[in-house]
Amino acid sequence: MLDVYSTTKGVLVPRLTTAEMNAITAPAAGLMIFNIDAGNFYFFSGSTWLPVSGVELFQTNGDTLFVTGNGMRM
Repeated sequence: MLDVYSTTKGVLVPRLTTAEMNAITAPAAGLMIFNIDAGNFYFFSGSTWLPVSGVELFQTNGDTLFVTGNGMRM
């Protein structure tokens, strides 16, 4: 389990162009990147890249963030 806590810092995920994102060979299901061309987070569902769409993908419970989209929960 990973528990990251800070009130003064954040997490920076890899920032890629659309071409770089699509050039990843055999991405793992659940891989997340920030697409700088689209200005949005994307995750790999196991078969395609999908944009992160806020409420549909993330839920919180207190201080815990859950990834819930596409049947995934982390």
